[in-house]
Amino acid sequence: MGFYDLSKEERKEFVSKMNEEIMDDLNNEETIKILNYASDNDVYIRKNVSQIMGRAYHNQESLRTDILKMGKLLLEDDNVKVRQCAVYLLGEIGTKDASVVFDCLETGLRDPHSPCKEFCNECFKGDGSEEPSAHSGIHEEIFT
Repeated sequence: MGFYDLSKEERKEFVSKMNEEIMDDLNNEETIKILNYASDNDVYIRKNVSQIMGRAYHNQESLRTDILKMGKLLLEDDNVKVRQCAVYLLGEIGTKDASVVFDCLETGLRDPHSPCKEFCNECFKGDGSEEPSAHSGIHEEIFT
């Protein structure tokens, strides 16, 4: 069943459960639940993973290093859905702390799957620069 097949109340409960399980993984330096959600077929579930960890990054300074490590780990996963989730997470972090994610986003620009590359491109543009190449020559190498 997809995320939007659930009622509004069921979605709220599901996101609450996701939040609890993701935070447990982060606090215990585990990846089981995060990887389970990040590899889900439903893009909205994967998007919630990135939003939950992005909020935690911005609101809990003590978890920032662990969340960045998790983002890098997800970005290296064999599953394209997990890598896409990682790119979404990096985008969430980059909305307020762009400098810490640029190197990872450059890695995402090299991803063989276009959804990952395209979202990385949008993340670079989302920082206010006209072209991602303002931060990296990698953009020209891949998109030209």
